[in-house]
Amino acid sequence: MASFPWWHSFRSFSLLLVLSHVSIHFADGAAYGTPYGTQTGYSQQEYGPQKFLNQMQDPLLRLRTQIASTDSRLFLDEPVNPSLQSAASKLSITAMINRILPCQVVDDSQIKEPSVFRYHNYDELTGFLQNFSLAYPSISRLYSVGKSVQNRDLWVIEIGNNPGVHDPGKPEFKYVGNMHGNEVVGREILLNFIEVLLRNYKSVDCIKKMVDATRIHILPSMNPDGFERSIPGDYESIQGRANFHDKDLNRNFPDQYAITQDNRQQEPETLAVMNWIKAYPFVLSANLHGGSLVANYPFDDNQDMSKSYENTLYSQSPDDAIFKQLAAAYSEAHATMYEGVPCPRYKQSEFFEDGITNGAKWYPVAGGMQDWNYLNTNTFEITVELGCWKYPREEFLKRYWNENRKALFAYLMEVHKGIKGFTTDEQGSPLSGVTIRVEGIEHVVTSNEDGDYWRLLVPGDYRITAYKKGYQVDKKKATVYKDKMATSVNFTLKRLSTAAETGQYDIENEGGWRTIPATAHQSDKNLKAGIAHIPTHIPGQSSVETSTRKDAGADVSILPLAGLNSGAGDGVKSEGSSKMTALIWLLFVCTVIAMLGFFGLSLYSLRRKRFTAEGAYTSPIQNRTFDDMERGKVTHSSVGRAVRLSPHGSRSSAGNGPRRGHEARSLLSDDVNDD
Repeated sequence: MASFPWWHSFRSFSLLLVLSHVSIHFADGAAYGTPYGTQTGYSQQEYGPQKFLNQMQDPLLRLRTQIASTDSRLFLDEPVNPSLQSAASKLSITAMINRILPCQVVDDSQIKEPSVFRYHNYDELTGFLQNFSLAYPSISRLYSVGKSVQNRDLWVIEIGNNPGVHDPGKPEFKYVGNMHGNEVVGREILLNFIEVLLRNYKSVDCIKKMVDATRIHILPSMNPDGFERSIPGDYESIQGRANFHDKDLNRNFPDQYAITQDNRQQEPETLAVMNWIKAYPFVLSANLHGGSLVANYPFDDNQDMSKSYENTLYSQSPDDAIFKQLAAAYSEAHATMYEGVPCPRYKQSEFFEDGITNGAKWYPVAGGMQDWNYLNTNTFEITVELGCWKYPREEFLKRYWNENRKALFAYLMEVHKGIKGFTTDEQGSPLSGVTIRVEGIEHVVTSNEDGDYWRLLVPGDYRITAYKKGYQVDKKKATVYKDKMATSVNFTLKRLSTAAETGQYDIENEGGWRTIPATAHQSDKNLKAGIAHIPTHIPGQSSVETSTRKDAGADVSILPLAGLNSGAGDGVKSEGSSKMTALIWLLFVCTVIAMLGFFGLSLYSLRRKRFTAEGAYTSPIQNRTFDDMERGKVTHSSVGRAVRLSPHGSRSSAGNGPRRGHEARSLLSDDVNDD
């Protein structure tokens, strides 16, 4: 066997060294944030949990935490002059509900406020939820969607007038908090929200009607393990941000564009929430975070996943218009978010017009939860940043509640906008899995087990189509009005009598629905009409014979093979036609054989030219025989190949002398295999 060249070893070693360096660089940076590494414009503390997990030992960070304890104005929003408040933020809570759901409006002073404003660890949070669900069993239910890495329950409390049951026609809504363990404001204001809903159900008409019309699910803490490791007073570190496996849960969902270190495998908390979202027919959702002050809407990522913070691209979803409306509903009802300037003393350069932003335009995120909701379920979700201070001091919790309480109600009421309805068959039985498509919007929703569906839309006129395999398409027109309950649009789908009716619809046609010509499968009526035109003088057959079979619930006539229409004349294939077909096939076969023979002769002639009359091989390179070579012995293989044996016992290419370090090669390199 020939020796392995030293430069091959060096090249392989260099390649391994480069790959190792790239892998280490990717693991340190790309695992957190985007697949292209840490984004400029953000500190490594924000996107490098593994590397900076123990950063609280950093003296600089301790100093920043001390600043947060002494100068809270850096991280809090400036109060808004009453004359500059948005119209939505001036409304009372019941007035906001009344705009969409008619009810008795009262002053906010008549609404019972939360009894306490303080932080709850896992055990205290569990006790809080258990106590309220036991105190209000007719309108609440406590359940767990799964376990965290450290075996803590992911508690959800359901609030509605029929807990544990999906009422057909009633939309389902969810709030999720504390996805990042050290972003704690959302966790606590959701507990406040739960208390207000339950304590005011009987005494405030608008809250009662809202609860009766909606099935509400609230998950206060998606990352209880991270919360237990977080540090009070912290405003910008990542201590406790990730779960116990040090994975950022808002980078852990399957992504439409990128597979990263963070979402290659889903964590227990992520899987639990994915299964939960798939199990309930959610319509609308919000995911509450901290670190800035803005309502962020899909998409969070883009195909070009920008490497730097400054080089970001707007990533528009098919439902960009309704997502802007949803984000604005929260921002405008918030005390200060709509101004677009979060904590101006701290983040002086950050500005969001109207307090909303496209996620990817702000900074791209692969593996985010809001995009996964939209792309894989009927759920529309936004991400709300509640403030710059991630873990504010307890004394400020009431302030955060007051800033967000109206927005929590206003956003929830958005679930009742757009269109809604039922999909049924001709007998009135509900049809599930019916696709609802709005013309001009390349995103669909499907009906649920009870045949009910919801489709969020901005005000306007729409053409809606409902379709399901095996059924005729149903099309309707509808108008969506501003600040009104969803327009009811019901669909009745008629089952097709055969596998394919004469008229089907092309759902991919951008310009609208168009009829596709009938296929070879025809309806029973059309098929019988065609049979009637076939003459009865078919050889060997005195009359037209038909049989019937059951196909999709209908009797379908089957035409005997002898009477199939070939499309040209009277439907009978003549004897002369059969002979002509046989002759054409014979000519085709002869032509192929002749071409193969000519090709074989050409190859044979080409090979013969390479041999002399004596049988010695002539080198095509040097045009001389091996007999002319100064030394060596010529041998011929059974196919006329020749190789030259070098004095050293190794074989080399004839006419070129021995080549060091190479195995024997024939001048006919395409024919000779090395041993």
